[in-house]
Amino acid sequence: MKLCKKCNQEKSTSEFLKRNDTIGGLRSWCKSCENERNAQYRVKHGEKFKEYQKKYRKTLLGKEAKTRHINKYPEKAIAVRVLNHALDRNKITRHTCEVCGCAWGIQGHHWNYSLPLDVTWLCPEHHRVLHSVDELHLKGKSDG
Repeated sequence: MKLCKKCNQEKSTSEFLKRNDTIGGLRSWCKSCENERNAQYRVKHGEKFKEYQKKYRKTLLGKEAKTRHINKYPEKAIAVRVLNHALDRNKITRHTCEVCGCAWGIQGHHWNYSLPLDVTWLCPEHHRVLHSVDELHLKGKSDG
């Protein structure tokens, strides 16, 4: 167990990211607090962050990371490619967020990758929240 310096909650060491230059080998903030800080940074420095991502994707490391992701989740990669192709060809239109009505940065969430055009449209914040809830649900199933 380890105490998060941000939220002051004692959590399992699996709830902390690794950091080799510290004595315990873990960061001082838990993953939840780190994610919250990173999300706030992306909102505050959106253009700078997008520019960094764009440059990273062009590097060898960025290309290798994308290849690993595609190899690890081939059904997801195909569904995303089909959806993007349909959007590019105006066969499907992007809607506002189905939770808050926001029109910025809308993403399609696939509930079933075998139905690539059947998506729920969400803003980045609500898409992240949905995946956090899914992850917690899956962790609960593996604990029991």
